[in-house]
Amino acid sequence: MTDVLRKLLIIAGMVSILASGAVAQSTQTEPRLQFELTPYIWLPTIDLRLNNQARNGTTVTTNLSIGVGDYLTKLNPYLPEL
Repeated sequence: MTDVLRKLLIIAGMVSILASGAVAQSTQTEPRLQFELTPYIWLPTIDLRLNNQARNGTTVTTNLSIGVGDYLTKLNPYLPEL
């Protein structure tokens, strides 16, 4: 079993040497400083429930839900065209 392991280690070492040699032969220069920008947009849905109890004991409940489609149409003039 150790002979098999030794052979595998020799093969892995040869592959890593050959791979590093291929990288070293590259003639293109890489810029020293690189920036990447990943745009991220979080589009929440707002759910609201209001309970109002009057002095006479009656309760008025109001439910409000604002989804992406409700406010995204108002943001269209400010969004880039895709």
